[in-house]
Amino acid sequence: MVDATPSYLRSLVAAERIAQAFPDAKIAVTLRNPIERAFSHYWHEKKKGNISYVFSDVLRNFDCFANWVETGCYSRHLERFFSLFPQEQVLVQRFEGIGLDPHRFLSDLLEFVGVETDFMPTALQTKINPAIGRRAAKWRGIERQIASPLRRLGLYEAARRSKRWVSSFTPSHAAHRGSDMETLDDVDAAVVEELNRILDPEIERLEKMLDWDLSEWREWKGRSSDNVV
Repeated sequence: MVDATPSYLRSLVAAERIAQAFPDAKIAVTLRNPIERAFSHYWHEKKKGNISYVFSDVLRNFDCFANWVETGCYSRHLERFFSLFPQEQVLVQRFEGIGLDPHRFLSDLLEFVGVETDFMPTALQTKINPAIGRRAAKWRGIERQIASPLRRLGLYEAARRSKRWVSSFTPSHAAHRGSDMETLDDVDAAVVEELNRILDPEIERLEKMLDWDLSEWREWKGRSSDNVV
């Protein structure tokens, strides 16, 4: 059985409950630069229209800070799991590894869970869940609403093959990456600098806990990147 639930990491009770129900469970965790993770979390909610905040509110609004930033305070979350599971039952990987060497990343994970490491899915080189603009998200929502009744009528596949359908519901490149697409480069540099200051001690604790070199995270000042949530 596999349960892929990222929120277990930050939950105050999940680790203990998992240990009680599945003491032999293998815990796999992937950690991302906490500022990039915070912005990705923000944009995931913003593009869906769930929030009206701007990212800079993270320093003024406790709920935003708790959801976006404290989630990335990994050492305190990992401590709960390390206190309940043997070290050999917990695998911690860096998110950057997915882009730098996806085969190695997957191979390490498969070996950890006891699966043949020569298995490599065809989607390994495919970007999953790339960030999109709000217009693109809106069109996807409309498509889903229309698709449901078409399926009931048995007309969905025919509609999908229609050029008119494709042109109506495939946002242009500009819609994906245009003016409604926020990136970390749009965030006030002072906000990023303050987040760096807040998170630096946390990253230092994580370095000691995992014996990792996270200087790239600690020296991070913001850069353009494709956001993935």
